[in-house]
Amino acid sequence: MVSTQTVTAMQRAQQTLDRAFARLGTGQIETSSSVNRAIHQTKADLTAEIAAQQSRINAATRDESRSLTAVDAYSEAEIRYLQAATILKNSARDGATVYERQSAVAEAERIYASIDPYYGNKLFEGEQVAFRGDTLGHLAPTGLGTGKDVALVDRIFYAASNGADGFELWSSTGAAGSELAVGNIEPGPLGQFTAGTAPTWAAANGLLYYTASTAANGTELWRSDGTKAGTFLLSDLTPGAPSSTISNMVELKGSLYFTLSEGTDHYLYKSDGTAETTKRISKISSGSAPKYFTSLDNNLYFVSQTPSNGIELRRTDGTLSGTSLVADIRPGAASSFPEYLTPSGDKLFFTALTSTGGRELYVADKTGTRRVADIYPGSTDGLPITPTMFISAVKGGVVFTAQDPTAGMELYYSDGNSVTRLTDLTPGPADTSFGGPTRAAAIGDKFAFAATTSDGFYAPYLTDLAGNRQLITSDDGDALTFSSHFVAAGNYLYMRAAEA
Repeated sequence: MVSTQTVTAMQRAQQTLDRAFARLGTGQIETSSSVNRAIHQTKADLTAEIAAQQSRINAATRDESRSLTAVDAYSEAEIRYLQAATILKNSARDGATVYERQSAVAEAERIYASIDPYYGNKLFEGEQVAFRGDTLGHLAPTGLGTGKDVALVDRIFYAASNGADGFELWSSTGAAGSELAVGNIEPGPLGQFTAGTAPTWAAANGLLYYTASTAANGTELWRSDGTKAGTFLLSDLTPGAPSSTISNMVELKGSLYFTLSEGTDHYLYKSDGTAETTKRISKISSGSAPKYFTSLDNNLYFVSQTPSNGIELRRTDGTLSGTSLVADIRPGAASSFPEYLTPSGDKLFFTALTSTGGRELYVADKTGTRRVADIYPGSTDGLPITPTMFISAVKGGVVFTAQDPTAGMELYYSDGNSVTRLTDLTPGPADTSFGGPTRAAAIGDKFAFAATTSDGFYAPYLTDLAGNRQLITSDDGDALTFSSHFVAAGNYLYMRAAEA
């Protein structure tokens, strides 16, 4: 029959969802009023159901067969309820895109629908969950996750189709009825965006800048303040129907910076939101296109190529005179091919390649640019480029994967002055197989990662910067046979996982 333990488990399920909903009320995420009404109604229904179920405990003794059936049904409901709550909680994190949150809502709604008639099948009715972001005392616009969605103070921008037109620019404050097609610039089924392709856009100083395509102007630079009147073509940089090749859009000191490529020549532009202020600053490279634009200390760092210096790390403060080579790591026309640009504190960490030292960890700061260590002595790469290679910022330094001839591939920490090996999960020169950047995340001054040792044992771990390590397990101590998509939010680590 239905037991008090079943009711208690249902109460725990409600508490789990309450914590997820609390995340939705912190100011980081806003929902439409229809979503809020559905949330509160669902919680009220659950509270009433728990109370009603308590009274059914006494009645269940009089009908053993029906009670046993109810036990199975409600136990299954509890499992599904917790599953849906976990999905919602994992999506309620800083950095998650609106697309990710919508997907979580759709999956949770599907699970709740499967529980019907016990808890109903209408958890959410709204279609849009809007990200506000923590302004931390300043109105800093925030680009989210994959770049598919951009938050601008209290308004979200996203590409969507209403079914009649193609994918156009929409905006919403998250309130019911606030959705607005602000940039329906190419009426008809084609639209200005391509379905399934992340738009090229960035937020700067209260404006959204993006590239959009029309038959008349090709692909060019547009801007929007979230209204139809404030959404327009900023500049037809390549006049007429031909398109401009625009990339590397990034905010610096309130202005938008981007690159425009003309054949093998690449130019840096700046805009403050008007045609008059959208200007070419300088030619910044020839040959391969510049990439990896990263903002640090009022400068943009990027990788580009020139005939005299090859592909090296460069820096600009947004002016013609303020664009310069950071370091010619491989002097002359040879290239060091910098990768993995990672700002942490007042330092920029990256990897670079030399003919005698291989690819190793470098750091650039106000004192200059230097190799931190030759982790694998000689010309062999200490930090080879692999799908599972990562460098993550932690407490003014970085945690990264690297190899040496005695310990193989392991986890390291550097503050920019020295290097400390944090793990030796696979003793001796054999490599430990790490889970890559999607299974790695900093949590305060600790670092979570996933790895598989040479004996085939997989596990997620948590380590401090001194190498004190512990397994991450389930609440009841069970090992996790699978985990992925590590995301740190506050003092918590969220992941997709399965218990052994």
